[in-house]
Amino acid sequence: MMGWPAAGRPQDATRPPDGSSTRSVWDGVFTKEQAERGHELYTAHCQVCHGESLEGSGPANPLSGPVFNGNWDGVRLGDMLDRMKATMPMSKPGSLSRQQLADVLAFVLSANRFPAGETELPRQAELLNEIRFLATKPEKQSRVNSQKEPTPNSQTVWGVKVVMTSTQLVRTTRLGSWELEIGN
Repeated sequence: MMGWPAAGRPQDATRPPDGSSTRSVWDGVFTKEQAERGHELYTAHCQVCHGESLEGSGPANPLSGPVFNGNWDGVRLGDMLDRMKATMPMSKPGSLSRQQLADVLAFVLSANRFPAGETELPRQAELLNEIRFLATKPEKQSRVNSQKEPTPNSQTVWGVKVVMTSTQLVRTTRLGSWELEIGN
């Protein structure tokens, strides 16, 4: 159902536009039942091109493995679903509803071993855009780890080694195109 993005990945694919954190496919964003419905739809509409094991063939790119992961890493699920809606199935693009496509996407995520959760993957773009496809599971910092001594961050600026820790308060001063942070 999905291939290479037509015009490349969105410019801000790896960062939310407002800098806030978003959910990812590792957060259980679909249900097992939804993935099962998606498998039935995949078999009927997608398998002929993308293969039984999502390996892809001919002009149809794989929907699993390193090529798939690298191609979609960081992309919002809303963008993925919109791409599916505009281009799939190849024989009749736009013929599946957004709910059907969300179910197929849930199956693709399940086949790629992302965890199922308690809530179905939504069909609305604004809700899907709060979820990112991340090829690798992000590390979550535990409360115990967050209380450890911070690791110093060092950088050489104008021949002077500056060492700061993440817990220092800083004041930023702009000097032309340079930014100088001074601990308080």
